Amino acid sequence: MKKHLLISLLGLFLATVAQSQTSLVDPANVNIPFKKVVLDNGLRVVVHEDHKAPIVAVNVWYHVGSKNEKTGKSGFAHLFEHLMFNGSEHFNNDYFKALEAIGATDLNGTTNSDRTNYFQNVPVAALDQVLWLESDRMGHLLGVIDQARLDEQRGVVQNEKRQGENNPYGREGEMVTKASYPAGHPYSWTVIGSMDDLNAASLDDVKDWFKTYYGAANSVLVIAGDVKTDEVIEKVKKYFGNIPAGPSLAKPEVNIAKRTQDTRQSYQDMVTEARVSMYWNTPQWGSKESIYLDLAGSILSSGKSSRLFKKLVYEDQIATIVSAYNYAQELGGRFTMQARVKPGNDPAKIEAATIAILDEFIKNGPTQAELDRVRAEYFANIIKGLERIGGFGGKSDILAEYEVYGGSPDAYKEDLKTLAEATVADVHKAIKDWLTSGKHTIVCTPFQTYQVTGTEADRSKIPALGTQPASSFPDLQTSTLKNGLKVVLAQRKNTPNVTMNLVLDAGYAADQYAKPGTAALALNLLDEGTKTMNALQISDKLQTLGGSIASYSDLDASYVYMSTLKLTLEPSLDLYADLLLNPAFAENEFKRLRDQQLNSIKREGTQPFQMAMRALPKYLYGTGHAYSNPLTGTGYVETVNAITREDIIKFYDTWFKPNNGTLVVVGDIEMKDLVNGLERRFDKWKKADVPKKNLAAAAKAKANTVYVIDKPESQQSVIMVGYLVDPYGKVPEIARESMMSVLGGDFTSRLNMNLREDKHWSYGAGSFVWDAKGQRPLLAYAPVQTDKTKESVQEIIKEFKSFVTDKPMTQEEFDRTKNNTVLQLPGRWETNGAVSGSIEEIVKYGLPEDYYKTYDKNVRALTLDEVRKVSKQMVSPEKLTWFVVGDKEKIMAGLKEVGFSEIIAIDADGNPIKPIGDVKLKTNN
Repeated sequence: MKKHLLISLLGLFLATVAQSQTSLVDPANVNIPFKKVVLDNGLRVVVHEDHKAPIVAVNVWYHVGSKNEKTGKSGFAHLFEHLMFNGSEHFNNDYFKALEAIGATDLNGTTNSDRTNYFQNVPVAALDQVLWLESDRMGHLLGVIDQARLDEQRGVVQNEKRQGENNPYGREGEMVTKASYPAGHPYSWTVIGSMDDLNAASLDDVKDWFKTYYGAANSVLVIAGDVKTDEVIEKVKKYFGNIPAGPSLAKPEVNIAKRTQDTRQSYQDMVTEARVSMYWNTPQWGSKESIYLDLAGSILSSGKSSRLFKKLVYEDQIATIVSAYNYAQELGGRFTMQARVKPGNDPAKIEAATIAILDEFIKNGPTQAELDRVRAEYFANIIKGLERIGGFGGKSDILAEYEVYGGSPDAYKEDLKTLAEATVADVHKAIKDWLTSGKHTIVCTPFQTYQVTGTEADRSKIPALGTQPASSFPDLQTSTLKNGLKVVLAQRKNTPNVTMNLVLDAGYAADQYAKPGTAALALNLLDEGTKTMNALQISDKLQTLGGSIASYSDLDASYVYMSTLKLTLEPSLDLYADLLLNPAFAENEFKRLRDQQLNSIKREGTQPFQMAMRALPKYLYGTGHAYSNPLTGTGYVETVNAITREDIIKFYDTWFKPNNGTLVVVGDIEMKDLVNGLERRFDKWKKADVPKKNLAAAAKAKANTVYVIDKPESQQSVIMVGYLVDPYGKVPEIARESMMSVLGGDFTSRLNMNLREDKHWSYGAGSFVWDAKGQRPLLAYAPVQTDKTKESVQEIIKEFKSFVTDKPMTQEEFDRTKNNTVLQLPGRWETNGAVSGSIEEIVKYGLPEDYYKTYDKNVRALTLDEVRKVSKQMVSPEKLTWFVVGDKEKIMAGLKEVGFSEIIAIDADGNPIKPIGDVKLKTNN
């Protein structure tokens, strides 16, 4: 049996023993240094120092979740999480405003069955403010909670629930929750709760919940970043030391509720693919069995040579997406196996094939090679995750989780030890013990499509109308290979991984020389095999090297991206060059991925946002423009069906030229070593002329027109509205960013505060500019409850008009968004991937090399007059073209009352539907 390369999560050293191969991590070398203290009031404080960037993560975990709710009070833990952002006794204002004003990033609050957490990354200069704010809402909240705030956030949460259930398969979470656990079990209701229970929540309930669960002794505060431990602890004592501990709380006992009988359910949804899901109740968080089942899930579905993917997706091609994973919780976990059925196949066949794979797995267990592969991948992901101090999976999150659930911030070492020492026999026993019986199966199938028949009614008459330090962006080094390939390097010392991304001037816009959908399909196919390796072999090798490679396109460019460990850079670069220069474009892979792209198009036709993004380019740009195809890049069913393997080869031969690309590299590597390695690998890649894309100005779109895409029985309407503005770089972009933040880019933007926080009609509304080398769409969006579609349209119109008339950006709004931008900058480039993304913008849009080096200075110099001037130039209410995805029967009457010049029914591809009655309506307003 081959040995594996020893990878320390922090040390990262290469074994030099002769004949040695890749080995696993030694958990003894995995360490996140910390200091833990417990205040006199019981608050547990954990501090970790990380001095690579002048930012700090503040992460507060309260040991309370939906499992602590009483019967008939479901959704309360999550509702209270929302209330925690509405202000406290000494800061009676929206917390998002305060936190955005001090440059917070990775800012959120989340609730699950077992805990509620609040977290943010901030500049070190803002640490005192964050600790003051967090301590104020922990210790001084009850005085500001009133009925109005409860009703406001109840409405927001109910819209969040509607939005979740409106997504494909969105109802299944509640179905499996109720089916998996007996009534009254702490996990027998969903985290978001039921509408009836949310409506029943009272002000007294809120206050009792706070008094019971939000005491200091039920909380963990983790601070990680560019700080000094002893100083931080003194600050915490100052701000949190006088907060009451709260009452003593009983800890619920482990209650796995292991099932012995197999059960099943079925339902229909507005989906294009059937899905077969299987669920088992499994052991609790912290148990060895949960780790073994985690490995089992990866063996079944992680990577192209995993058992489910290889058989169902790759070989038999009867499924499009498969997954298997174990989700551990405090009282008990759940193992999930899912397969999306490729259209044209019988769900029963997929279910039988999935069970056959599982039965063989249970009978014979995993192989050593499978176990080694997924374990190596697991540890490689940990290495990459340790780069971040905050957010989901960052170091502060790890320390908090293991302190809350495991009793010590470094209890993760026990899990890693279990993982490293897991044997084939351990995994085999776990799956036999837990996946043999007690399965709950849920099969979702698409709604049937019906058509009207018979003679149309008489419709001849149309109905009557009614002080922070400056941020630091790394220096850029540039070089050009002999074949014309440009290289840009941002050298970052002491980072464990290296990223590189080849940026080619192609993208979806290159489909003007091909069939729509070609750019997306060609790039998806690129990494599916070379002339010497097939897709499964490539997948296995990447997992062994701890690397990942992806090829993809956006509107203006095509990319070949690699992330790998510094330790394995040389063999990873060999594989990267092989994929780039020797793609096989195998016929079987071509057919498989073309089918997947066709399924993606069909899925987009059921998802409201994607439906709008498919349709709007045709009307904003006009047919024939390079940007007139769907912004998703997937093309149309008829065009993708017509693509041949020869079309893919032609695309590659046309655009994949070294003089048409720039390789962006970020990591701990010297330029001379990088260039030498690239010259050696790319010496046979020859330059050649490439076509010039036509990005001419588009004809003016129809304004005051709404295009309606019917989505029957939809609980929400998705509103998308916009028009074209100048290309990237043709307006002062920093001023434009500030303008868009206030209009719709930030949580506290006018659109979101209006439709979400004030009206409670939406879970979130906003606006953005879709950056492009040619004219760009300026778009606003709002998913709103169906019965408020008309009113939401009117509010959006009002916000656009007032922004350039009676309510221009205020000094307070300008100061807030400017300060927020400045203060967020230190954390903006924490990871190699973030740095690479900014360099890619420089490359793609031809920005000055020092654009982000001087970005901080230019943001600080920005004035309100400059932003107002850009607002007058870019915000044009008279140009608005509207797209609404919703239930036509419920929203049409209201849309007629708005005063649009024309209402036109279109399908999800933007094609006009033959007028039926009053669907196409012209007015003279």
